[in-house]
Amino acid sequence: MVLRIPSLQSRFTKHFKSRLYLILVLIGCFVLVLQDRASIQATDNVSTKHNQSQTRLDPIDLVAWDSSGNYLAYLTFNSHTEASVSVSKSATQEIVGHLSNGEFYTLAWSPTDDVLAIGGEHGIEIWDKDLQTILTRIDLDSVTSLSWNPNGIELVALSGDIFANPVRKLIVWNTSTGEIVEILDNERLFAAMEVNWSPDGSHLTTIGESYVIWETQTYQPIMELDKDGQHFSGGPGDPLSSWSPDGQKLAVVGNDNVAANYVIQAWDVKSGELIGNLESPTAYLVTVGWSPNGNLIAAGGEDKMIHIWDANSGRIKQLLIGHTDSVSSVSWSPDSKKIASAGWDGTVRLWEIE
Repeated sequence: MVLRIPSLQSRFTKHFKSRLYLILVLIGCFVLVLQDRASIQATDNVSTKHNQSQTRLDPIDLVAWDSSGNYLAYLTFNSHTEASVSVSKSATQEIVGHLSNGEFYTLAWSPTDDVLAIGGEHGIEIWDKDLQTILTRIDLDSVTSLSWNPNGIELVALSGDIFANPVRKLIVWNTSTGEIVEILDNERLFAAMEVNWSPDGSHLTTIGESYVIWETQTYQPIMELDKDGQHFSGGPGDPLSSWSPDGQKLAVVGNDNVAANYVIQAWDVKSGELIGNLESPTAYLVTVGWSPNGNLIAAGGEDKMIHIWDANSGRIKQLLIGHTDSVSSVSWSPDSKKIASAGWDGTVRLWEIE
């Protein structure tokens, strides 16, 4: 089905440029397509193609499934300074809430409640699931990544104008009391673009010039991962890393342009050792997601496909084909049976994984 929403224009280059290995050039009038779900057989190397939209659409940069599996939220670039956020029912694709004309960069569902945190140029707002009411907000400068503590109370954000000061600030906000718990201004946050809370709440990761593990008792860095020449690729809000559900491993987008080596790096977070690389022969990867059951890892990038690996063997299981432009974001449903993917073709696509 095709849902038409008033068009704006194209967005977002002034805040994050080549220093972070990305250039976002975004064009078009906004029409959101939520494809009917397609059944994909879970056998090796299966490719399945969706019906294609023929309309040039605004890029969708981020998609996220809520903890109940009933709702999807997605962020769309609309103009040079504006973006929109929409929430739809995952079963029917009915849009239940929409915000436009905002300087939005990222979003994250609460793991315990049906509330959505939205980060942007002027701070963080927490909305009800229908995007009708702001429940609370905090003023911060240029919030480009958000992650909830699994307890649903603390929210961590990366904040700061990266051109004024490339060392970002890591801010932990207690959403119940409204108080800021911690503010970190550390050289290890240089060019940081993503922060990600571990499943048990005991650690944080930040992805930027360095890949750093932080413990959350004192919010001090305890480990820096050896990137081995790799760097992330992606933009504000893109899921650049993903924890395994047991909190023992971390998958990180890694790309080496010189060697044309495009991989998902899998790390043991206790030892800091690189377990292995999940290789993509063709795709400059920008997003990764570990399935909630721990069995699969999905990633997307410039080859317009979603790559799915067996998390235990490292063997490629499936290639999901349907997007007509780069895949910018992937998100697993809570039961690990579906993937939502967003792309620069202006579509969110739902895939059943059997």
